[in-house]
Amino acid sequence: MKIYKENIAEWDKRYGTLSETFNMSYSFESMVIILWNAKGRDIDLKYIGTGFYYKYRDEPESAFRGSVGDIDPDEIVD
Repeated sequence: MKIYKENIAEWDKRYGTLSETFNMSYSFESMVIILWNAKGRDIDLKYIGTGFYYKYRDEPESAFRGSVGDIDPDEIVD
C-alpha cells in the first residue's frame, strides 16, 4: 500500500486510466507489482477472452502475460 500511495500520482500521469484497467482484471496487489516492475516503461495491453493480457513495450509479442503469476520471479525488482 505504501508503494501505491507514493507512486499513484506518477503512474496515473504516465499511464492514464491503465491502473483502473489493471485493477478490474487483476488484484490490487498485482496491479501494484505490474506498475512497479514497469519502472517507467510503456505497457501494451490485449483484451483476450475475459481479461487483459499485458507486456512491457520493450518485450517481444510472445511475452504477453495473463496474470502477475506469469512474471519470472527473477524479474521482480525491489
